This record gives sequence, structure tokens and C-alpha cells, in this order.
Amino acid sequence: MRLITSLAVLALVACSPSAPTPNSPAADSAVTSARVDATTAPTNAPAQFEAAGGNVGCDYVPAGGTDTYTTPDGGPQLICDRVEPAYLRFTLSAHGAAARIDHVGDASCCGGDMLAAGAHWTGGPFACAVTRDGIACTNADRRGFTLSRSEARAS
Repeated sequence: MRLITSLAVLALVACSPSAPTPNSPAADSAVTSARVDATTAPTNAPAQFEAAGGNVGCDYVPAGGTDTYTTPDGGPQLICDRVEPAYLRFTLSAHGAAARIDHVGDASCCGGDMLAAGAHWTGGPFACAVTRDGIACTNADRRGFTLSRSEARAS
């Protein structure tokens, strides 16, 4: 019986993969999987993402809205909130200028994938570029906003 148990243990050890070394791709996968470099939202479903270490968060609302929110013009909308130094929000429709809201009644930032500096996000008519400090987003008219700790500007 001991011989069978010993053979079973040896077979298990021999067939088990070794632990990844610190410089192996398997060891690095945990680090790289948390960093998102680019993402594209489906045009018919809501999406969320974060930038600037969680200080900026955006919600993409598809045309027609969601079960709980209808966009003002019925088209898609991008809603981005900045937490610090003062909570504020920009909303952006498919066409036209961004709207800045300084007194946000439903402060609810942030959720979704954390986008790393240098990452790009696209959803419907919107495109956003993530920097180390914040985010810059535009619509189909190439109008939009820049949002970071030091800047909150419509463009």
C-alpha cells in the first residue's frame, strides 16, 4: 500500500507545473491584466471606465438610454465625473458642445475598467485619450472636454 501511495505522490509531483519565475510571462500576467490600454464599448450597451487613478470616471449611455436613464436628446451620451479637488461633471452628446455641471446632485463616481495613461477608449461617437493626469474626450464634431485634477475645460 505504501508503494502505491508513494508512486501516486511522485506522479503528481512530476506532472505538476512549476511555479513561475519572477521574470516569466506568467508571473507578469497578474500585473498586466489590471492595466487596460484600449477598449471599445459596444454601441448599444452602457459602459463605465476610470482614469487618473480613479479620480475621473465616465459612463457611456447608448442611444435610447437605459432602464433607469434617458438621455436628453435620445442619442448616446458620455458622462464623466471628477472627484478631486472639487466634484464636477461633464456631459457630452454625439453633436454639440460639452456641458459642465459644477453642482452635481447624484455624485456617483467611479467604476469600470481602470485605463492606464496612454490608453484610448471609444464608444459610439465618442473617443477619449487618457493621460497621466486625466482624460480628454471628443464627440463626432470633435468637440469635448479635458478633465484632470488641475483642469476642467470644454473644448
